[in-house]
Amino acid sequence: MFYSNQYQKFVQKLEECALQKSDTKDPTTTLKHLVLDGTGFVTDRVGMYSQTFILNRFFDSKVYPLLFDMADSDTVSKRNETISKNIDPFSSVVTAEPYLQFSLRPWTGFNKPTYPHLNGDEFVSQIFDPVYMSLQEAEEQFVKMRESIESNKPPAHRLASEAYPEITFLGTASSSPNKYRNISCILMQLDPDNYIMLDCGEGSLSQLYALHGVEKGNNILRKLRLILVTHMHADHHGGVFTVALVRSSLLKSDGIDQSNCLLPVLAPSGFYHWLVNFNELFHNDQIVAPFIIQILYDEHDKNSNPSCTLNMKRKETENWLKLLEQLDINIRPVKVPHTRSSWAFIIDKPYPFKNLINSKNIAGNCSETQRKWSIVYSGDTPPCPELVKAGKNCDLLIHEATVNDEYVDLAFKAKHSTTGQAIQAGRDMNASFILLNHFSQRYGRVPPIDEFKPNVAASFDFMTVKFCDLPRLPYYIPYYQYAFAKHWTMARTRADSYTYRKLREADELSESGDVHCAKTDDDIDDDNRLLNEQNVKGQIGEKRT
Repeated sequence: MFYSNQYQKFVQKLEECALQKSDTKDPTTTLKHLVLDGTGFVTDRVGMYSQTFILNRFFDSKVYPLLFDMADSDTVSKRNETISKNIDPFSSVVTAEPYLQFSLRPWTGFNKPTYPHLNGDEFVSQIFDPVYMSLQEAEEQFVKMRESIESNKPPAHRLASEAYPEITFLGTASSSPNKYRNISCILMQLDPDNYIMLDCGEGSLSQLYALHGVEKGNNILRKLRLILVTHMHADHHGGVFTVALVRSSLLKSDGIDQSNCLLPVLAPSGFYHWLVNFNELFHNDQIVAPFIIQILYDEHDKNSNPSCTLNMKRKETENWLKLLEQLDINIRPVKVPHTRSSWAFIIDKPYPFKNLINSKNIAGNCSETQRKWSIVYSGDTPPCPELVKAGKNCDLLIHEATVNDEYVDLAFKAKHSTTGQAIQAGRDMNASFILLNHFSQRYGRVPPIDEFKPNVAASFDFMTVKFCDLPRLPYYIPYYQYAFAKHWTMARTRADSYTYRKLREADELSESGDVHCAKTDDDIDDDNRLLNEQNVKGQIGEKRT
């Protein structure tokens, strides 16, 4: 483009204008070209590197792997060398970089900021602030943690010998990303050649590359067979099209036909309208093969059968069954009351899928005797008895725990779950293990749980687990506060302040004779509003006593 006649004419006109300036340092090359073609260096989010480094070093190097740029010393050296190179302040052509500046007055030209280097020792010195927790104090606690695991010797999971599935959390935050957590995305490897995603918030592709690097990340995209979208909030589906576009481009470059480059997505009906608008406005080629939950599945009486059953009369069902057979899994959607169309997913590994096709249960549930393992993903939901019933005796429950129990009224209004509610759902479900997920941004680094609870753990971005890793995870819970003491202290201070404020409000309203404790959304009926107020006052009373 830079050498085309049209562009040269455009540059010549600009050059004539620039030569009229009298304060330029070099009047023969007054025009500065800033190239923004996507090839420039991209700075890293140091927060996520420091967090994964601390978790890897002091907790578990297997469950918390180092990110790609830090996993290899040569990669770290090359990266640090690249960002250390200076830019000629008066160069005629400069490739854009983040935070690049150009000073007009005074005329000092291009200025490149100093990027932080990826240095593990620096991360340690920054994290362990003596004001909150010194490194020596923290290491003493970590010794106790390891002794606790050794002395208790948690029993192995019944599926500990299974190499798959392998579950990687690419995003564990709610609503919007911060320095330490991206929004919802879980990558599940079913076998060496098949991956699926549970939700795919914006930035999920960048998270994949940050963990595995571009080359391995692209190989994973080539093997990505399905994305499950729980509902149409942007933090759960905003990254689907980015992933689908890159995947389609990779498969086409491999010589695969366009029709076989489509990425299957199981989603609520609203996703189809989103897809149509995207194709009309941004991309004419089809890159996604949508499977709509309301078309493929029928809802029945929630009391008798809370999970939806396949509609065998629809022609779309045939293609869906072929995909499930290829992946050798069964998927059961369960409607949950977060939005008008929100879903949880139950993923069963049958013995094998072909046997399930021939059974009478293919249109309904995969019974315990027919499945090898079962994983329940709640998506976003308040406590939901139907989900508890549908997920009975699962091997792993991944349940949202947006806020701690102090914020039960906020969770009620937003139709989310607290940590206590999520754990109780798992207990009622008789889940073998509970992984808490989808944390509010108010918690930053530290999850909203700090006490050991059997078979309960919290997720972090880039955390990678198999069934064999689950038993030791609960023993880490009480010790995260020592690794991230500053963030833990701030989170507790905010929670205590909120509780005391609600206590004062309850006292004032009680004295005035007003039974209302908190305002709720307009769409909540009076009975639910009163129930919410009673729950809040009850919890405040417990705190007070």
